Amino acid sequence: AVDAIVVTSNKRQIEIYADGKMTVDGSRAEMPYIQDQTIIVRKNNMIKIKNTNGIDIECDLAHDRCTVQTTGWYYGSTGGMFGTYDNENYNDLITSDNRITNNVEDFADSWSSGRRCRSVNRANI
Repeated sequence: AVDAIVVTSNKRQIEIYADGKMTVDGSRAEMPYIQDQTIIVRKNNMIKIKNTNGIDIECDLAHDRCTVQTTGWYYGSTGGMFGTYDNENYNDLITSDNRITNNVEDFADSWSSGRRCRSVNRANI
């Protein structure tokens, strides 16, 4: 089970825990949350995070599943766990300090935010 969903939006670190509690930049916050272009709501087991600049995240807490959608405006300008969004697989494992790696653990750890989990590779690439 996932301990928390950690999102950085509008330069604020948002952590949403499995029990529904939430912090913004380390301070307790409540849902619904609306600040700048970020909107966060909870309905039953679903958490919806929307940034009006074109990012939508929907997480089903009961099933540890999240989906992320972004507009084409971000084409070629993303990074992290979803790659660079440019249809080129050779550069999808770029670390947060802009190094290309073939080591999945190093890649994932470089993008880790907040409290860190033990590194375990279950991916086949």
